[in-house]
Amino acid sequence: MPSQVIAVCVGNVCRSPMAHALLAVALRERGLGVRVSSAGIRACVGLPADPTSIQLMAERGIDISGHRGRQLLPKQVDADTLLLVMSDDQAKWIRRQRGRLASQVAALGEFTVGDIDDPVGGTRGQFERALGEIEEGIEAWLARGWAVPREAGANS
Repeated sequence: MPSQVIAVCVGNVCRSPMAHALLAVALRERGLGVRVSSAGIRACVGLPADPTSIQLMAERGIDISGHRGRQLLPKQVDADTLLLVMSDDQAKWIRRQRGRLASQVAALGEFTVGDIDDPVGGTRGQFERALGEIEEGIEAWLARGWAVPREAGANS
């Protein structure tokens, strides 16, 4: 099990803040001392989470209104960090731009839907679908004990 998980998407205002909050709750409820955060590969640095993300999380009793977008930086990642991305394109970007982190990248939807589409600018239904896929991905990772698949670090 990693000591830290960073949920990663593009802007760090929709998917990854929701994943961060849900992961933190799930890990805390299981008594697992894993640090959780989120970041973006092209982050909207300093911007709050999307209002629809905030609303959907509030409906689950989780407050992400204080979230502010931040960029994924190599200095945030230690040797025991798992980067959970929302899409294969994000994994490829990290492997290309941040090669030393390649073996630490895996897709949140790896065991479920694959890519989790970005709902930014979309309907509430698109946000709900993304959130549902994030929840499924988290449950699948928890069920597998956080084992990173062997091919996760392979160049794609």
